[in-house]
Amino acid sequence: MKKALHLLITLLFALLGGSLVLTVLALAYLAVAGAPLAVELAQRVLPAGQLQVAKASGGLFGPLHLEGLVFENESARVELDRLDLDWRPSRLHLGQLRISKLDAGHLRLTLKPSPPTPPEPLLTQLPLRLRVDDARLAQFEL
Repeated sequence: MKKALHLLITLLFALLGGSLVLTVLALAYLAVAGAPLAVELAQRVLPAGQLQVAKASGGLFGPLHLEGLVFENESARVELDRLDLDWRPSRLHLGQLRISKLDAGHLRLTLKPSPPTPPEPLLTQLPLRLRVDDARLAQFEL
């Protein structure tokens, strides 16, 4: 009986330890290479075709590189040839989104004719305080 209990406890710890190891490995992967996964998730959440990204690389918690970004809805089309973003999640628990570097290439904004009744704003206030240390935009076209 004692051996069976010992074996059961050992198996439970092995399973829990294995799950913990897998969880840590998954988080580590997302931290350094999770950008494509995040883009795919965003494309699934948004209406079909509203967000397109030609190339995504980097991690979720560090340098992120996007190319060929296109976002389109009923009121505007935004095209951005390249975006490099470096942010730190360590301040999120304090309610602050801190972006250490935001470097964008050619940004083209095309406004569409306004609908008869203006849509309600999605947000009236950002849920986080935003701090950007270094921001650059190579070219803007309206």
